[in-house]
Amino acid sequence: MRLWGIHREIARPAEVQRLGLRFINRLLLPPKYMDFEDYLKAPPKVPDGLDLPFHGFFHNETLAVTGHPYAINIIRTIQRPQPPEHGRIGIILDNDVFTVEPFEFQQEILERRLAEMRWLKNKAFFGIISEKALATFQ
Repeated sequence: MRLWGIHREIARPAEVQRLGLRFINRLLLPPKYMDFEDYLKAPPKVPDGLDLPFHGFFHNETLAVTGHPYAINIIRTIQRPQPPEHGRIGIILDNDVFTVEPFEFQQEILERRLAEMRWLKNKAFFGIISEKALATFQ
């Protein structure tokens, strides 16, 4: 909010065109661990009849929030092992709650929308991870 205040003083915007709240999280799995259903509530699945390991996946869902000017973009993907993690695969969870409905700048509207967007971001995040995944953040 401090940086937004500086921007307002310099640019003097009349309205806000896009407002977004984005969080990117990474879950590190044990080395060579590919049992995604332990970490994700809707994990990717290998097609029936193929007993092959995942090399990667990329899922992108965009959800419209009925009755509100918001949308939620959820991206789930793999980050291949990189030093110094010694073979640990990362699951990237990228949640972006946003609105492109312009609104006249008023501090109380901005703060209310950010609070609503944070609530939506948390609902999306906690709705896609398992209890085991949640424990990795504690």
